[in-house]
Amino acid sequence: MKVKLFAGQEKVRGRTESTRRTQRMEAEINDWLSDNPQITVRFIEQSAAGGSLLASQWLISVWYDETGN
Repeated sequence: MKVKLFAGQEKVRGRTESTRRTQRMEAEINDWLSDNPQITVRFIEQSAAGGSLLASQWLISVWYDETGN
């Protein structure tokens, strides 16, 4: 099994900015999945930290197997 990590950070500047950053992260993950049709996703985990005074930070872990492994 292998893992791919996606990380993002956001300073709170308003809902529109937050939505754009979220959409970029979604696009990055979806592009990676589209570019790797040989994988089977086994588990996904998301962590977040920060918020009020610090920039929000996210880490998404995608655990997967490659076809034939």
